[in-house]
Amino acid sequence: MVILTALLMVVGIVTAIVFYGQFQQMYNQTEILSGEAERAAGDAVTTRRYGRQQLREMQMQTAAIQRQMRQDQRAWMNFSVETVSPPNPRPQGGFPEIGQPFFIRVTFHNIGKSAALNVKTCSGERYLVAEETPDFKCPNKAYVSSGTVFPGPVATFSDLVLTQRFLEADRDNMMSNQWNVWVFGRVKYDDIFGVHHWFDYCAHLLSGGAYAVCKQHTATDHNE
Repeated sequence: MVILTALLMVVGIVTAIVFYGQFQQMYNQTEILSGEAERAAGDAVTTRRYGRQQLREMQMQTAAIQRQMRQDQRAWMNFSVETVSPPNPRPQGGFPEIGQPFFIRVTFHNIGKSAALNVKTCSGERYLVAEETPDFKCPNKAYVSSGTVFPGPVATFSDLVLTQRFLEADRDNMMSNQWNVWVFGRVKYDDIFGVHHWFDYCAHLLSGGAYAVCKQHTATDHNE
């Protein structure tokens, strides 16, 4: 019985040692698997963050390309001012003859690459002493609708009457810069991408008869 009991104790101890060893191996393997799972989870989070960052960068690049494309292909309206003479007002430059009407034509060109839609223009003129400047307000907010203006030489225009009878005193005042002729207004239009645009324009008559762009009233939209 003593020997049998001793053998059973030895077997129990050996069995316990074997079970402990197996348990230790299982524990170590579990720790390894847990570490790998944590690293995999961390890698997945990093991958998702990197993917989101890459997506944001791609979206920003796409938006920048779209803006650049719109800027390159959109309509761009411009203006020019000249003195014209009747009948069927034609460009003459300089000043009209004494006793004749003083007509001014403002021409609006589309210098872009696509049509300008819903074009509306408002033009005004003032004849003021050199010390004064106009208020640049659109006369009675009277916008003239020109519809669609395509790129190219075809343009829309607005004719203004400074005076029905040009006097010699008027010519002398203009040539001596004692009085100034101001031409101003606003242009509104939409491009083919559905973006609304506008700009204020202004020109003043030089003593030689040509028109120069003013330093005032030159604001424009910044719509992309």
